[in-house]
Amino acid sequence: MESQTEQAIPVMLVTDTRKSLQWYRELGFEEEWSHSIGKGFPVLTSLTRGNIRIFLSEYINGIPPRSIVYLMIHKDTAISSTGNTNNPEEASEITLHDPDGNRINIRYH
Repeated sequence: MESQTEQAIPVMLVTDTRKSLQWYRELGFEEEWSHSIGKGFPVLTSLTRGNIRIFLSEYINGIPPRSIVYLMIHKDTAISSTGNTNNPEEASEITLHDPDGNRINIRYH
């Protein structure tokens, strides 16, 4: 039997998945899958970046607006700052905000 690594997956409320996907791709995330019960219904999308996984959800029930996520990233892996910080190459921690105001704190180690 295979052992699965334990993990926590944050769920970020978004209003426009396509717009959010573009922003998160600049941080190195890739779309793993998307699900909706039909055209015109909210979408739930899984994104990954290495071992990091986050969900973007258009479903408003139970998800607080403007979530905060901390990402612990190896210093040798580049993150695009999307213009939200002065000099990310010299910073040990940067704070970014996605198009919906969710806060992404990135700590380099």
